[in-house]
Amino acid sequence: MEKAAVRALAQKVRADLEQTAHLNLQALRGPRLPEEAGLQQDLLLRKASLVGEAALCRGAAYRFFMQLAGIRFLEVNGCLPLRVLTPAPSEELPEILAHWLRRHEDTLDRDDLYTRLVLAECTRLHGAMPDFFPAPACDDLLLSLHCTRGAAFLFRNELPENNWRDNVEIIGWLYQYYHLEEKSRAIDLYRGAVKMHDVPAATQFFTTDWVVQYMVQNTLGRIWLESRPDSRLRTQMPYYLDTPQKTTRPVMEPTQLRLLDPCMGSGHILVYAFDLLLNIYAECGYSAAEAAPLILQHNLWGLDLDDHSRQLTAFALLMKAHACSPDILRKHPVLHLCAMRGSKGIARETLHYAANGSEALEDDLHRMVSAYRGAQQFGSLLHAPKVDSALLQARFAEIRQESWPGNLFKMEARRKVLEQLEPLFQQTGILAGTYDAVVTNPPYLNHMAKPLRKFVDANWPKYNNDLFAVFMVRNFDFCKPNGYCGFMTPFVWMFIKSYVHLRRFLADKKSVSSLVQLEYSAFEEATVPVCTFVLQNKKEEDPGRYLKLTGFSGGMVEMGRRVAQAAAHPGSTWDYEARLSDFRQIPDSPFAYWAGGSIARVFRQGRPLGADTAICNGLFTCSNQRFLRLWWEVEPDNIDFSCTGEPDCRKSLCRWFPYNKGGAYRKWYGNQEWVVDFADFGAEIRNYRVKSGQSAAMPGRQHYFQESLSWGFVSSSKFSVRAYPAGFVFDIAGSSLFPKPEDRLYRLGFLGSSTAFELLQVLNPTLNCQVGDISRLPILEAKDRSGIEKLVAEAVALCREDWDENETSWNFIGHPLLQAAGSTLEQALESRRKTANTRCQKLQTNEEAINRHFATLYGTGAPVKTAPDDLSVTPADPQRDAQTLLSFFVGVFFGRFPCTFWRPPQDRPVLLLEEAPRLFTEFLEARFGQGAADALAPLLGKGTTAYVLKRWFTRTFFRSHCQLYRKRPIYWQTCCGKPALLYYHSNLTAAVRFLATLSPKEKKLQALAAHPPVFDRNDGIPANFAKLQAILRSIR
Repeated sequence: MEKAAVRALAQKVRADLEQTAHLNLQALRGPRLPEEAGLQQDLLLRKASLVGEAALCRGAAYRFFMQLAGIRFLEVNGCLPLRVLTPAPSEELPEILAHWLRRHEDTLDRDDLYTRLVLAECTRLHGAMPDFFPAPACDDLLLSLHCTRGAAFLFRNELPENNWRDNVEIIGWLYQYYHLEEKSRAIDLYRGAVKMHDVPAATQFFTTDWVVQYMVQNTLGRIWLESRPDSRLRTQMPYYLDTPQKTTRPVMEPTQLRLLDPCMGSGHILVYAFDLLLNIYAECGYSAAEAAPLILQHNLWGLDLDDHSRQLTAFALLMKAHACSPDILRKHPVLHLCAMRGSKGIARETLHYAANGSEALEDDLHRMVSAYRGAQQFGSLLHAPKVDSALLQARFAEIRQESWPGNLFKMEARRKVLEQLEPLFQQTGILAGTYDAVVTNPPYLNHMAKPLRKFVDANWPKYNNDLFAVFMVRNFDFCKPNGYCGFMTPFVWMFIKSYVHLRRFLADKKSVSSLVQLEYSAFEEATVPVCTFVLQNKKEEDPGRYLKLTGFSGGMVEMGRRVAQAAAHPGSTWDYEARLSDFRQIPDSPFAYWAGGSIARVFRQGRPLGADTAICNGLFTCSNQRFLRLWWEVEPDNIDFSCTGEPDCRKSLCRWFPYNKGGAYRKWYGNQEWVVDFADFGAEIRNYRVKSGQSAAMPGRQHYFQESLSWGFVSSSKFSVRAYPAGFVFDIAGSSLFPKPEDRLYRLGFLGSSTAFELLQVLNPTLNCQVGDISRLPILEAKDRSGIEKLVAEAVALCREDWDENETSWNFIGHPLLQAAGSTLEQALESRRKTANTRCQKLQTNEEAINRHFATLYGTGAPVKTAPDDLSVTPADPQRDAQTLLSFFVGVFFGRFPCTFWRPPQDRPVLLLEEAPRLFTEFLEARFGQGAADALAPLLGKGTTAYVLKRWFTRTFFRSHCQLYRKRPIYWQTCCGKPALLYYHSNLTAAVRFLATLSPKEKKLQALAAHPPVFDRNDGIPANFAKLQAILRSIR
């Protein structure tokens, strides 16, 4: 199926139908139509005034869209006597229109006639499929179809027929793509909780085919195989995973199998279950025509919050059944599908009529009405009220047979009972039922509206993090003992602390049959990493089977291929067996199925790191834009680098203080770039937190400015810890730990080792490494730590040297090329190469020794080797050194960096780019002698030295500088007058006036020189840059 084309079709047709509906509604506000059409016009205009024009047109457009999609599917699959949207061979007009014109002379406009014929066909189909094709309504006046353009034309021409043929799932995809706008709006997390009416749009998405097959094959299919071990069904289930678990069942007949999807969406799971059941019935000697009605009657049940879902699922199942038994639609089969109905607005008189004087009946009816007041908010999470089903069923059967000719009151009461109360009874039957297999892709929702949040907190307080977790527990109420529940959910429940009660519930009371953990971004539709799994409703006796696909790229296609491979050929390196009881031995019971017994032993023997080490979340400012700056944005003299605690901070005359904000992967030392506005120990931040609805308390404040070890909250596939000296406030993204001084280096070595990373992967393999995960790491002490501490101290020193060689470090003292040994540039480059490579080799040797020590101590078999790309020091790179040397020169020109061998001109508040190549050549030759510029130029580009240097300063330097300084450049390039560089920390007013004297005709320069803006470095570079934006090149 061409999903991109399906998406484009849905959005184009929606736009056309909504525009057409609006235009027709405006036209209907004109003269009144004759006869019956006029009555429909009156009804429509009244409806528009009640619900609003936009809502009316939106609803009508959706209704027409689904009917046209259904017609297109029916005609492509040969289910209609005449094609409605497409011509017959060798004809131009749609077949239904051409057929009419051949038999009638009609004076109607051809498009009007076509619209009427399409609506007439929808009315005919309503008799066979009333759920999908609604009865005629006044909304029909809003539909206008055209033979050669618009919605009908798009359905005919935008999507090839092969996408429709024998593929009823396309209706579900069209439905989802039609509602993309609503889905995007509903899941905008910055809007807060998802409103109740947006829950279907926010949580419905189409489950990948192979995942549906895996879930159904390993629940329904497994039950059949357990009942009939010799069945040939195993060969028809490519995603069936044999497991160590063995459950023996008595022989079952096909009609005894019951499967429920309590969040059925567009029915994808039920549709595939229909296919699998056909194979089961065939194995028992039934023809497809015989099996189809039996499957609908005995095997499949579905619930959902949304009536559109019920309609889609009903259509899909009926089309499946129709393909097997073409006359089934004439028999009007009963489908066990319900959209949860609420009981609001049911009158007492309706209950009295239904009870017919029976107190028992009236009590049951009241219980039903009371139970379903929140049904449209809580859906299948509700439990069925306890009622006498046989008594109610008999009474509803009586009411259906009742007839009250001439008694309008009783006729109306009867209608209300059948429309309002009988659906409640039908959903009670499904909710009260138990099923062999319960399979679903439940809603993923943690931002709940207040009524839903209150309901979930009251009924599932231990599992209330997300709706999917609640359904994982709730669905076992539907499931028979020894039955199976199949799910697809985010995989966070397997690891993070907030789902510990769910994990313990499963470990204590249920068992895992199989679980497939997918690669982090494999399922794009879900926007979260997911897993799919099958649980059995009994306490574990045997290990479960687990597939770890996190290391494979290639999206869902590759994931499905790997599952099929494991099904056919067990025993791959990513195919595991594990017991839930083993997980209980690890703190908070993460589902670390790949870990093995040695890991559990380490957790039993080790002492949690958090037992004797303070580990804290950091500060949440509520506005980083307001309170944080990169250190070069503010005046250096206004940064206090020597603060040691709260008393120092309160006495300090500085406004800015070093800030640990986490940052990218870097081990041992570094990521020291930020400062925070923390005067008077963060008084302004505290006030702002209170205004933003947060507590004035600042997490971890007792440890601010202390020496620490820190890691980034969001990590990649690697984990890195760094040592921070005293003097830092730390951020929530730079959470920190504060070991005793005598433990600091050893703890840093452990956390920087491959063993710690493997243990963290057990505790939480998601991208977010939290305080609780670090706290639970087990600590084993070595008898002699001195050797490891020496290696760690050297690693810190090596990474500090590397960090401070960058001019973005506040401890930068000079360019490494200028400090390298050698009197010529070539000699300096060679010396620099040796120094950088020696540093890399030394750090690699140290890291591998640290890894080896902890791998041996812990006995986990963690890898020892460190890849060169994982080292946090920079290897020799002559091109980079050449580029940063130009930047250093610019700093020397403006007096930012000291230089003993060259003095810049003293009469220049700006660096004119036409002079820059000459001045740089002088600077270079003053250090390395004549010809140094010629030796450097090839490292910057091709061409003559003069050409390369000119191009670099005029075209490349500013772009490179913006990249180096994180789009907070301190040198600004002009685009007005003579090209030049300005220095942010210089007298910018004097610089602008100097440029204005060089270009007296440049109006922008003259205006700024005459009325210079006021600059405040505390506001940061973007705010100050904007004041001269008119004469500057844009930051990119």
